[in-house]
Amino acid sequence: MPSRIMYPTDGSAVAEHALDWAIDQAKATGSEILVLHVIEDGNPCQEIIDLAKSTEVGMIVMGTHGTGGLPRALLGSVADRVIRTSPCPVLLVPATAETVKDDR
Repeated sequence: MPSRIMYPTDGSAVAEHALDWAIDQAKATGSEILVLHVIEDGNPCQEIIDLAKSTEVGMIVMGTHGTGGLPRALLGSVADRVIRTSPCPVLLVPATAETVKDDR
C-alpha cells in the first residue's frame, strides 16, 4: 500500500475530477496526498516524475483529457508520458462529458 499518493493538477475540471479518486485511494490505504500544481507551458511530465522519485510516491492519481492525436486518443500526451516513465503505479481518471464541458 502506498504511504504517499501524488495528485498532479493543472487546475482544469478534468484534473479536479481526479481529486475525488485520489481522496478515495488515500482513505482506503491510509496514505497522505501530495498535491503538485503543474503548468502546461513547462514540462509537466518531468515535474511529476521528478517529484515522484524524490518524495518516494507510491502512486500517482491524475486526470486525463484524452487528446493528443491518434496514438494518444485514449490518454493524453502528459498522461501517456507519465505512465511510460513513472517509478510507481499510475491511476488515470478519464474525463467525463461533463468535465470536458466545464473546461471549455
